[in-house]
Amino acid sequence: DRENIDVGTENLLVVDKKYSVNVVDADINIDDKNKCKFIREYVKISLCLLSYLFTIVLVFWYGLFTSLPSNNIFGINSFYEMKMVTAPISVILTFNKLIIIPYLVNNLFIKMWHFPHKYRNHFIMFLRTIIVIIIPILSSMFYINECGNSWTKFWRNCENHNKEMFDIDMNVTSNVVIYSNRTDKYNSFQPPQLFQFEQLLTSSQVCAIHIPSSQNMMKCINAFFDSWTKILFESMTITLFVPFLVILWKLLKKKLLSKYYKKEVDSTFLIDSKYVMITTKLEIVIVFSLFCPLLFPFIVCLLQWNQAFYAYMINKLDYKIKF
Repeated sequence: DRENIDVGTENLLVVDKKYSVNVVDADINIDDKNKCKFIREYVKISLCLLSYLFTIVLVFWYGLFTSLPSNNIFGINSFYEMKMVTAPISVILTFNKLIIIPYLVNNLFIKMWHFPHKYRNHFIMFLRTIIVIIIPILSSMFYINECGNSWTKFWRNCENHNKEMFDIDMNVTSNVVIYSNRTDKYNSFQPPQLFQFEQLLTSSQVCAIHIPSSQNMMKCINAFFDSWTKILFESMTITLFVPFLVILWKLLKKKLLSKYYKKEVDSTFLIDSKYVMITTKLEIVIVFSLFCPLLFPFIVCLLQWNQAFYAYMINKLDYKIKF
């Protein structure tokens, strides 16, 4: 009996060893999966952060590209070349506002940095305000001709060996007549001998960076609104077509999953950051509508369009809204 017990104990130990080995293997597999998942999330967050920083740089340089003439150091000389550089800005700006910023806030600020969820909307509004209002204003103040005039630093005509072309001088003859008395007017007449040297224009006036004066401040503001409202109109026009893309993606996903994977599609539609979107649009109205009144009806139409889109998703496609 004792031998049987020993044999049974050994068998139990062997079973326990095997079980313990399986548990360790399972733990290793779980750790590997967690590591892979963490790496994927880290890569996604890094790419989103790089996309946001790239957008900041691109928006800041927009003021430069709208002010550059031909013969610049970038070699962009024609109108079409300049348009190819500035055209993607509105697309990249819209993509960051709608997708990158909410994802960045949810995963970086809330999950990784453990900020309270109640500050989520504040972070989204802050990041959107930076790329929509703050950076464009700084860019215009720095680069535009009516403001900081820094675009001249990228103009070949303002390089050191070309600056003299702006030094324009004029010699003005000064006729000096001395009168001795009223009866003999021209007895003491002296022929013109004096010349005055006057500078009409200097290279420092053309190529120097300057702070706009109070007289030119209105020109600076008008130049900023003229250049940046074009991007806002383009961005909001792209936003009009986003609901179509969402509907097509939902229908395509539903068809593929039901046909090839035999899975039921979740019919829940998540409304995310819509309150923040409305608040951001109101910020744009407050800042820009005074100088560009067409923005106000355009934003109203955009909000009504989004409302009609959600009504269609609920009533026609039987989606459930989740906040």
